[in-house]
Amino acid sequence: MLQSFFNQFVNDQSARSTGQLPACKYSALLVPWTGNAEAVLFLPTSAIAIAFPEYSSVPVEKNITLERPSNIELMCQFTISGDLHSLNVTWKKDDELIENNILNNNNTVGDILYTQYKFTVINSDQMGSYSCFFGEKKEHRGTFNFKVPEIQGKNKPAITYVGDSTILTCKCEDCFPLHWTWYSSNGSAQVPVNIQMNDKFHVINGTYANETKLKIMQLSEEDRGFYWCHAVFQLGESEILTELVVLSYLVPLKPFLAIVAEVIVLVTIILLCEIYTQKKRHLSDGGKEFEQIEQL
Repeated sequence: MLQSFFNQFVNDQSARSTGQLPACKYSALLVPWTGNAEAVLFLPTSAIAIAFPEYSSVPVEKNITLERPSNIELMCQFTISGDLHSLNVTWKKDDELIENNILNNNNTVGDILYTQYKFTVINSDQMGSYSCFFGEKKEHRGTFNFKVPEIQGKNKPAITYVGDSTILTCKCEDCFPLHWTWYSSNGSAQVPVNIQMNDKFHVINGTYANETKLKIMQLSEEDRGFYWCHAVFQLGESEILTELVVLSYLVPLKPFLAIVAEVIVLVTIILLCEIYTQKKRHLSDGGKEFEQIEQL
């Protein structure tokens, strides 16, 4: 049973490469409500597995992207040639030891030890890193890193000119944030972009909730700087930084003006040298005429 369970998820290559959790089944979770009854949440259940051999001490890590509340089943498989029952197995959430033995199950099949930990993620407090350790010295470690989806933006600075308009874009592939917020930099602090009080800024939301755009009108040099695109999910937040560069129209002319200035200086030096040479030649010719007159 455990072997088939493990193989089912280890061989799921799409989950291994993308880190996206396949919703394999659903289960009900009872949570307290404000009334006399209890609210029933039907959450997807996802399973993720890690395997490593006995003679490898290299830590194994897997990153999992989680957007909404889910039931999670983590499994670590360790192959050993010695006594499996004497092997110490522990689980940690970040740096804290997990002592809930009800949700932590250890089983053996042949020379393979399986350890499984089940829990439910309903808010950001359950996000983070979960690690399984084998051995007294915890020399064998497998870690599952849970994080909210990353948002994408423009990696290079957005370059535009004074008086123009520009659009900054953020999007999230295959995910849908609850809402978006734009911030601008004010020294070292982030200041929300006030679109209600300023006609310069306009937020353009896409057809779907996974994209947002910030349009800035009538750019000035004061608008340059850094802008943060902030997305809020059920289980956490994510943001990305975009740099806006606003140039004056004189900026492209600076190299040309520098060349013109160098040419003017060079021509001036040549003219001064020519004038000096002519004066020196004139004085030399005048001296020779004076000597001829004296000889006569």
